[in-house]
Amino acid sequence: MAESWGVLVLRVWVRDGDPATLRAHISQSLEVAARRYSIGVAHGMDEILAVVRTWLGAYCGIRPRMQAFMSAFPTGIR
Repeated sequence: MAESWGVLVLRVWVRDGDPATLRAHISQSLEVAARRYSIGVAHGMDEILAVVRTWLGAYCGIRPRMQAFMSAFPTGIR
């Protein structure tokens, strides 16, 4: 059986040094071999951490994989 692995990349920034403006551009794949990727945006530390936590849970099979991850993005995912 092939080893299963996923990729999660966060690019984070703040505007004018203000932590309240924390944003993250998130690229992910739970199905790397199938070349299926998605991209989303999260705002604020709580939202960003929730996306990461949900992605890890989906990777570990705690919840249905892609459905769980995509629903973690309140601002949408494409």
